[in-house]
Amino acid sequence: MSKMKDKTIRIKTTDDWCSNYNVDEVELSIINIGSESQPEYRVCVWGADDLGMEKDFSSTELKEAILLFEKLESEGMVSICMLSNLGFIST
Repeated sequence: MSKMKDKTIRIKTTDDWCSNYNVDEVELSIINIGSESQPEYRVCVWGADDLGMEKDFSSTELKEAILLFEKLESEGMVSICMLSNLGFIST
């Protein structure tokens, strides 16, 4: 079973996430939301308050979750439209 360490970074955004960090930033995270015996993974983007978007991955999809996190990190900027097109849902 693969172990994954949660990771959170700040990334630029073109949208108002009600509110943003430092005017134009949101938090991009990859986290384990399951148990040790049944891991599940989430890539999520959150503003400074209660607006967020998430995409969940099963225990067999860790590689896909990591690749998505790295893609967004390398883009350097996210938008709500971009995330919707990638299958993220609003929470």
